[in-house]
Amino acid sequence: MTNMERLRCEDCLHQISETQCRKYKELGKVDKCDYRLSIEEYERQREREEEAKKLAEAIAKFANNYNSPNKELAEAIMREHRTIQQSIFEMFLFVIHEWSLYTEYGKHDLRNEYTVKKSAEIMKLLDGFYRCPCI
Repeated sequence: MTNMERLRCEDCLHQISETQCRKYKELGKVDKCDYRLSIEEYERQREREEEAKKLAEAIAKFANNYNSPNKELAEAIMREHRTIQQSIFEMFLFVIHEWSLYTEYGKHDLRNEYTVKKSAEIMKLLDGFYRCPCI
């Protein structure tokens, strides 16, 4: 079984071993529970992960300037389709959620302390909720 043929639980996204794969096949669970991540889905997932890394690098490059045109960025986002705005907001909320977790793990220092602490406050206001409905 190649890496691209590994099974993956759709609920928790944990990889399943080859032995477990045979067991699930014997029990008929693969088809019933949709545990198989197809080669196409695996490749698509990897492509999206690469896109995410490139986007993060682009955002970091954009932000690494004291005179970043934040207003222009916000205005450009406001011109996007409203469903896309909702998706963008959810991405922002997820990043805020991740920063808020740094308070628990001590993964911050003076350079990002304000970001981490304010993110924790925002998550507290939202009761830890960082998902948006897709309408």
